[in-house]
Amino acid sequence: MSSSIDPFTLLYRVATELSVALPNGRRRIARTKTFRQSTGGDFGSAPPAPTRNGCRDVVPSSPSPRAFLGQPLREPRPEGDDAARVLDGLVTVTMTATMKVLAPLMMASAATAHTIFTSLEVGGVNQGQGQGVRIPSYNGPIEDVTSNSMACNGPPNPTSPTSKVITVQAGQTVNAIWRYMLSSTGSAPNDVMDSTHKGPTIAYLKKVNDATSDSGIGGGWFKIQEDGYDGSVWGTTKVINGQGKHPITIPSCIAPGQYLLRAEMIALHGAGNYPGAQFYMECAQINVVGGSGSKTPTDTVSFPGAYKGTDPGVKLSIYWPPVTNYVIPGPKLFTC
Repeated sequence: MSSSIDPFTLLYRVATELSVALPNGRRRIARTKTFRQSTGGDFGSAPPAPTRNGCRDVVPSSPSPRAFLGQPLREPRPEGDDAARVLDGLVTVTMTATMKVLAPLMMASAATAHTIFTSLEVGGVNQGQGQGVRIPSYNGPIEDVTSNSMACNGPPNPTSPTSKVITVQAGQTVNAIWRYMLSSTGSAPNDVMDSTHKGPTIAYLKKVNDATSDSGIGGGWFKIQEDGYDGSVWGTTKVINGQGKHPITIPSCIAPGQYLLRAEMIALHGAGNYPGAQFYMECAQINVVGGSGSKTPTDTVSFPGAYKGTDPGVKLSIYWPPVTNYVIPGPKLFTC
């Protein structure tokens, strides 16, 4: 079995079908046992049911599941407590076998699950790992949307300061470079982030007086890029398949000066409950030159504060029901 199979989807399918099979089977067994007890324990005067291999065939009073994971099921033959034990055994064996298959996949997924915005590429030139980007020592996510670490990452992921400020031309497209770990040097999909981590990519800017010292916490952030779900492909999938490159265009109409550039990827594989969505973000320190300053962003937000745990783009199942209209969290996109 290939590790590209989504283990979360498979586990959901198994759990769903078992939740149907087990209650239906138990109800049928209970009804059969009750009927036998009410008729003297041997169906009263009713003619004996046909037998096969010494076991009585029981006619169910309501339909029972005919298939499990696409395979036809035989009707259980034993009755009463014996039948319940047989059914419990079937479920136990099935779940044990299923988890033996899923466990390596889920462990492999967890092993390549996290990611870090490690460097900024400007004009086709990678500025270097941690050069002008506040990188953490750990690649884990932030899950609490009320945490100050939602701004530029932070505890439990300590970040390293950098004295470099990267010069970027207004109107230029730069690439945030994502890697699974700081030690990841390749650009294969597994060197970026696990493919099960589906969700949007987003980028924000915040104008600051000194990009090397501003924490990023608080207001002034405006969204300059977003890529959610187009009906078939998620934004994170594009970055994974694109060698970890997250393209971000710096608006040409903003004022020149120093900014924090916050690049973010959100993984929604566990977002059915809150907390569950995984937020990955780091901040680059940039100096924008050549901006016209003809437009001032007005739809700004704070980090923390821009997202809520109840937002439809933060709390949702991406497996069932199928996603048809994903709402990217945060403010409206700023445009010139």
